[in-house]
Amino acid sequence: MNAKYYRFLFQNIECGICHTGSIVDNYIDEKCQFIYISGLMNSACKKTEPDKRFQKVPEYQIMILADLCSFSIHKAVEVLMASKVDKVIMPEFTLDELKVLTNKAEDAKVFDENELSFIRDPYGFMQHVGVDEICKVEKDLSFVCNGWRFDFAVYGEELEKGLVVYHGSEKMDKKMEDTIMAVKYLTADEPCSVCINLGVPSCGMRCGLYNDFDLCKKHNGAGEREYIDGSLLLGTVNLRKNLGAVKKRFADVWNKVRIVAIPNGGNSAEWDKGILDIGPKGYKQYFVGPKSDFSNAEAIRDIGMSSPYQQFTVTSEDFGLCCSGFYKHRDYN
Repeated sequence: MNAKYYRFLFQNIECGICHTGSIVDNYIDEKCQFIYISGLMNSACKKTEPDKRFQKVPEYQIMILADLCSFSIHKAVEVLMASKVDKVIMPEFTLDELKVLTNKAEDAKVFDENELSFIRDPYGFMQHVGVDEICKVEKDLSFVCNGWRFDFAVYGEELEKGLVVYHGSEKMDKKMEDTIMAVKYLTADEPCSVCINLGVPSCGMRCGLYNDFDLCKKHNGAGEREYIDGSLLLGTVNLRKNLGAVKKRFADVWNKVRIVAIPNGGNSAEWDKGILDIGPKGYKQYFVGPKSDFSNAEAIRDIGMSSPYQQFTVTSEDFGLCCSGFYKHRDYN
């Protein structure tokens, strides 16, 4: 079937967020495949074995490295060594900041030699492994890839700098496009793939036939003006300090957000429940955060008590989340 297909995964990972997207448009034979990586601030995360289901991805058009937390460094080097990455987007770090990080990393003793080489000179390391373009974001950035919109902003100072990222469909005309969106839980033993392979549809079919899942249909209603398909990935931003700035920067997409990756696993020191006014009312929303040792009871309580339409989802070694679907041209003949 000719359509624009998408699959967004929050992988089965603790200590950080690894979020991948695959967007394939077989109307025009284009694709956009990206990976977003964000860790937990002030957390010395040890390297873990990669999930074999997600390890062998031939190419990512975009890698979004939201910060230089320990998890982010482990995962970024793992991906750069295993896959061709065309473009990396990350906050801009000065040489002095990288020197401070290098000293901390050598003392922490949780990084291997490849990772230490990356920390000393991330830009040189990425060029050495074949990255075509490195985009260092100082303040903000926006672009469109295969009909999918990406917006970025940097918050924090020095080594606590991190990216907040929005992605969602761009100028999708409801009169011309129909959609199906399904949200499913992903278990550690379930077959899954980052990449959409249109010749092998069994992944989506299997999930739909033999698992419980949510079918997001409210935005298909005749009275609804646009599809609610955006994700806001908050990274390590301190919401207590920056919520107002985040709302202002992402004001034009605030009501298109379906999924929110909460910052720092919902650490109570940086949490602000004001984020819960995001998106239109009456739509199912998913607030995703990794299992961590931080105190996040306040965030979980606030999300759980706010509305039955807002749901907290934890990612861990056992569980992840998958949002998939397609857009198809309406046939009026």
